Amino acid sequence: MEILNHNLLPIALNIGLVLSGMIVLLLMIITAVHWQSDRQQKHAIAFDRINEQLLVSYIECNIPVTEVIKSVKKKPLEAMRLLMEFSKKLQPVDQSRLLPLFGELIEVDEETSSLNSPSLKRRLQAAERLGYLKNETSANALLHALEDDVMEVRYCAARSLAAHGQTKYIEPTLLAFDTEHEINWLRLVEIICDYGSLAVPSLLSVLENSQRKYPNYIVNVAIRVLGVLKEPRAVHELIHLLDHSDFSIRLNAARALGEIGDPAAIPPIAELSHDRDWAVRNKAIEAIGKLHAKTHIPILIEALSDSSWWVRFSSAQALRSLGQPGIQKLKEIMKSTHDVYAHDMCCQVLGEHGLLEITNNPS
Repeated sequence: MEILNHNLLPIALNIGLVLSGMIVLLLMIITAVHWQSDRQQKHAIAFDRINEQLLVSYIECNIPVTEVIKSVKKKPLEAMRLLMEFSKKLQPVDQSRLLPLFGELIEVDEETSSLNSPSLKRRLQAAERLGYLKNETSANALLHALEDDVMEVRYCAARSLAAHGQTKYIEPTLLAFDTEHEINWLRLVEIICDYGSLAVPSLLSVLENSQRKYPNYIVNVAIRVLGVLKEPRAVHELIHLLDHSDFSIRLNAARALGEIGDPAAIPPIAELSHDRDWAVRNKAIEAIGKLHAKTHIPILIEALSDSSWWVRFSSAQALRSLGQPGIQKLKEIMKSTHDVYAHDMCCQVLGEHGLLEITNNPS
């Protein structure tokens, strides 16, 4: 046993020395990595500070573009990141002044070729970068990217095309996404909204041809964007769509009309308060509230007894939004109705807005 212990001792000591050496080496590596990381971060911060000041001076027309180009080309990758971040802070008129800088940093042929890369990350990067060039070559490449097998690449290409600001790209963008899932076409709404009022003629054309040319999701995208833009020229077509066979189009048309706020839409929207789909009834009631349709208080009162909790809630909220006339009706119904659901909803909404106590203690 003593012989065994005698033989094991030097082995244990050697193992201990080796482990100690490995720990010391690991600590040295960690220290070196941290030092290098801190050094790179300090250099990046200094690079950003210097070049952002140059960019501000250039935008304010205090220095020539050649001076900025000379500086940013020292570190193209860092400069590209900085330019992209800086561009997002600017108004469109100032963003256009960055085009010569992007043109110096982005190799069009390389990025165009990368749209066919097997790497998803590289295709996404190329689709984003080409949006900053805003020329015919980059636009054609992005139109091709709208056919990518991965939807995320198509969305990135669509947003970059929107950055070009030319409405001829709206229809190809809409047709590039064959999906009925609302979460996906709502992303399209965000992209088309980037065009602003320039998109209105194209979107009105979609509504005018809704029955013949376009699938329902594209019609819904057009409706939602026109509602967000509060476009009064869309009112006539939107009213026409209130009796569409697809419930989502009826729902979104009612929503958009409520957002636009044209009183002419009140009577046709009111007819949807008896729609067979509860979601459509709910959106119609919400729109009546947004349009401040005090003449349609009876419809809101009737909706307090709807089979859907959401419709009852929206009707009570709509009545409250109409001010004293609507609030008074809520109080009267709460006291007189035999419908327990209508009574509870009146109590809930009046209570939420601090009006229930006044009702119970009128003195």
